[in-house]
Amino acid sequence: MESLQGLLLAMIIVAFGTTTHLTQAQSDTTEFTSLDCGLHPAASPYTEPLTKLTYTSDANFTLGGQSGRVQKIYEEEYKPFTVLRYFPDGIRNCYNLKVTSGTKYLIKALFLYGNYDGLETAPKFDMYLGPNIWTTVDLKSSLGQGKEEIIHIPKSSSLEICLVKTGKTTPIISALELRPLRDDTYVTTNGSLKLLKRSYASDFLGPTIRYPADVYDREWEQLSLSFAFNFVNTSLNVNASTPYELPQEVISKAVINKNVTETLTYEWIMDEREDQALIYLHFAEIQSLRGNDTREFDITWKGMDENFTVSAYRPQKLQLETLYNTSPMKCRFLGCTVELVMTQNSTLPPMVNAMEAYKIIEFPDAETNPEAVAAVQNVRDAYELSRIDWQGDPCVPQMFKWEGINCSYTNTTIPPRIISLDLSSSGLEGVIASSIQNLTHLQELDLSNNNLSGEVPAFLANMESLLIINLGWNSLTGPIPQALRDREKKGLKLTFHGNPNLCLSDSCNNNKKKVLVPVIASVASVVALIALLALFFVFRKKAPLSEGTAATRELPRKSSIYSKKKRFTYSEVVELTDNFKTVLGEGGFGVVYHGSLSDTEPVAVKVLSESSVQGYKEFKAEVELLLRVHHINLVSLVGYCDEGGHLALIYEYMANGDLKQHLSGEAAGSTLKWASRLKIAVEAAQASVAAHSGDCFSPLRQHFLGSNHSPCRLIIDANSSRSVHSPNRANVAFSQHRYDFMSIGLEYLHVGCEPPMVHRDVKSTNILLDDRFEAKLADFGLSRSFCVGAETQVATVVAGTPGYLDPEYYQTNWLNEKSDVYSFGIVLMEIITNRSVIELTREKAHIAEWVKILISRGDLEKIVDSNLGGDYDSNTVWKILELAMSCVSHSSSDRPTMSRVVNVLKECLISENSRIGGQSQDGDSKNSLELTVDFGTQVTPDAR
Repeated sequence: MESLQGLLLAMIIVAFGTTTHLTQAQSDTTEFTSLDCGLHPAASPYTEPLTKLTYTSDANFTLGGQSGRVQKIYEEEYKPFTVLRYFPDGIRNCYNLKVTSGTKYLIKALFLYGNYDGLETAPKFDMYLGPNIWTTVDLKSSLGQGKEEIIHIPKSSSLEICLVKTGKTTPIISALELRPLRDDTYVTTNGSLKLLKRSYASDFLGPTIRYPADVYDREWEQLSLSFAFNFVNTSLNVNASTPYELPQEVISKAVINKNVTETLTYEWIMDEREDQALIYLHFAEIQSLRGNDTREFDITWKGMDENFTVSAYRPQKLQLETLYNTSPMKCRFLGCTVELVMTQNSTLPPMVNAMEAYKIIEFPDAETNPEAVAAVQNVRDAYELSRIDWQGDPCVPQMFKWEGINCSYTNTTIPPRIISLDLSSSGLEGVIASSIQNLTHLQELDLSNNNLSGEVPAFLANMESLLIINLGWNSLTGPIPQALRDREKKGLKLTFHGNPNLCLSDSCNNNKKKVLVPVIASVASVVALIALLALFFVFRKKAPLSEGTAATRELPRKSSIYSKKKRFTYSEVVELTDNFKTVLGEGGFGVVYHGSLSDTEPVAVKVLSESSVQGYKEFKAEVELLLRVHHINLVSLVGYCDEGGHLALIYEYMANGDLKQHLSGEAAGSTLKWASRLKIAVEAAQASVAAHSGDCFSPLRQHFLGSNHSPCRLIIDANSSRSVHSPNRANVAFSQHRYDFMSIGLEYLHVGCEPPMVHRDVKSTNILLDDRFEAKLADFGLSRSFCVGAETQVATVVAGTPGYLDPEYYQTNWLNEKSDVYSFGIVLMEIITNRSVIELTREKAHIAEWVKILISRGDLEKIVDSNLGGDYDSNTVWKILELAMSCVSHSSSDRPTMSRVVNVLKECLISENSRIGGQSQDGDSKNSLELTVDFGTQVTPDAR
């Protein structure tokens, strides 16, 4: 303990004897940041009358939010902060402030509700510093007023302060202030310091002391008055030339006990048992001591595990000294206590002038690599993207990761890197931004379905980490750089379809060298045109329009995996799985292993176990289906093994597991947002309209099906809303109406295939998510086809998963496509509720019956997954509930078709995206939509 005392006092002496560079001069406020939040730019800047500080509008520091004004009855009390900024849109809204990396800042945030919205409901929300939570602001429990303060050292030149919506109320902020501090004050080796209390001794009530009296604009409040205290002061000047530099108004006053023999005690309350505190005590002897007078006392910081003591301390005459516990302490029963006890040598009681208490907040999550952040921000600025969710740190926390961005996460101490950027269908115009090349760890780049022009830049070939580039369906021109072509030969996946003016051959570079006589060129052009027209009419007479014609142009694929279907030997399976080293999962068929066709193309390998009860029949059924269908939202079959009793299926690898894992929290990462859940639901039920029949007569297909088996194809009505525009049409139509180019995934099996197929095992664990979180339906071992195209149902042995199994099919053994509709309705309920399908402990064990009861009570909040934090449009949720309940009707005739299911899902997804984008108006409450449920007979909404 003596060594601790010596260390603490030594630190104080060193502080007094060191001249440390001040961040700013005593009266210089040029490095202060003072934002009046919600202030109109036309009224900015202004000088605050009491502090004489200059405040500016926050309009240029945040992308979102709207301006509000407190009600008139609060204006006088709140001056000058009578306006505020509130954030009705999005979950996370951030302020981006320029700071000096490594500089210590005092950060203050002010919140004045003032019933600006007339709802008389003060908000509650979270605040983050970068990727880490700072505090929870609860204005409900503080009479609509709040202030938060922290001492923090930014690690980069940009500081993100974010307000995060956690419930139904809307985050607000009135003022935001940054003040640089000296680097030798408020020292902590772990974490930042959140202010609990800052007080000084005063025997009268007066205004809070702050700037200009305090050069750092700390705000000092009077110590709570007590009949046990005596207050003393001096008119003499106290030397405050120490790193902490307290105002004269603070250090010239002190408090002592009236009863000189009693202990002088101060307490602060902590939030949590594990919280750690630093408590600073500021001393100066301001009384004139007589010849025999002595003021000496022991100081003890009482912790949960041990105490910290300074013995026989004597304050210096008219000289500021600051003492604090150099090691953070946990407090007993949430109460931090400091005791000042008079020693036997003392004739005067203990005294103290001012005190500060702080809670240590550790910020464990590292910010995204600053170079990557700067690069993606430059991309955002180059294309003038105004996405509401592109605020704050791009990668962390993962629950708020920017849409379209994937990152690498090693551990919390290593800054994440951006490894995937998806800006497809984002309305991008102009050339490909050069700032993309500064994303040095980028592995995937998707700029498809935009209006990009100009040439393909050569710098893309120099981005060594890139594995996939999708530039399809833009207006790019000129040749593709040879360096990119060379990279493509080494495994780079490059997609460029849909750029009619992009030159794909080596002859591009030679055309400039050829100078032809204009007349000859004209004649040649006319001859060529006539020849093409002649060929067109000849072939048109000979062959009808089919899937291979220009009217059904192929949409760009994100992978070349489809072209690699083949039969593998068992030794090849052993090799590509590294002797079955890594297990991904296990089911009734057997074990699924991780494999790799190359260093850049992972696969999943399902190997039939000897004890499998499903066996070769299910193996053949799955191969048969996956060879017939070619659908972007069905898991693709890469190949198979059928050798000497060894059966294996090789699939494309789905990096993000299944939907169930992400709903239940088993998968790492954040809770799926409502929009993401809707997107997955849509993708699980729809796919690209392109029909790829070229593989139908491959040797692999013939091995199982025979050459005469009818391929699965999708018929396209050229006059319908799903008709595909010819390549020379403007790309804008595809960008704006991309859902019109979608067909239905399950309906594709039900109707688009000849003969039709029923999956029979639709469930959340069979909806897999790839590295882009795009959903694909998997596991077709139980799938069955109708023998005759005109049949609507077929008799078969009942198979499926309990809870998802169609009760009509279970009772009658008659299977039809509405059996899949029932299962999909159960999946929709899982997406909404995040509850188990069968749960014996609740009021009704089966999820459909349980939801029905809550619907009858109108209790939407108990139905919807609480992890969503209320971030959804209640009208949209009710609409999906209507859809789900109609899907699970006991009679298949009362269920909608998959066409109807997808149409409703698409409408809801578009509505949700509009809400997130701030384009939708405030939704009605749940009372605006009533749901009439006759479970088993009818599920229909009342008139809206």
